[in-house]
Amino acid sequence: MLTKQRVNKRLPEYQEIKELMKRSFPENELYSMCFLMLVSKIKKVDFLAYYDNNNFIGYTYIIQSKKVAYIMYLAVNDKLYSKGYGSQILQDIITTNKDKSIVLDIEPIDEKCNNQEQRKKRYKFYLKNGFKETGYFVEDIEDGSDYLILSTTGNFPKQECEKLLRGLSYGTYKRRYQNKKLKKNNQ
Repeated sequence: MLTKQRVNKRLPEYQEIKELMKRSFPENELYSMCFLMLVSKIKKVDFLAYYDNNNFIGYTYIIQSKKVAYIMYLAVNDKLYSKGYGSQILQDIITTNKDKSIVLDIEPIDEKCNNQEQRKKRYKFYLKNGFKETGYFVEDIEDGSDYLILSTTGNFPKQECEKLLRGLSYGTYKRRYQNKKLKKNNQ
């Protein structure tokens, strides 16, 4: 059974979490660790390190409201891939937030991208673990990149997510949510 602990600067794995974050996400998707730590002091945010028998296996960064748990970051130690830890962490999140829609966004599968296989694996992983497409994507206004939105319910509580992320971003919120079908019709 996995255990978890809130991330703080005194945590022995703090530096390892910072390094894993840099290895796991493109630079344009990262907030500074200083910013994440500051925001994690708010009651609505859970920045958690996960362990198996006291061995660090990964972390999550989740922003929550009464109806939504938005997974901003989930990463498993890259030395421990394919051991089921990602699925165990997701099951813990789903169990802990059983009355909420759990939402996340991922890079869409794109035949032209240089990490196509990684994107396919990630997509299949989330579907295998109970996530569904919502019909929405989010566009990063600054760099124009799109991300596919998945949730455990298949629905996307757009207004709730926007409110949640705007409230915690201190003015750095630069994303626009759109229904995929509406975007295709407007092109």
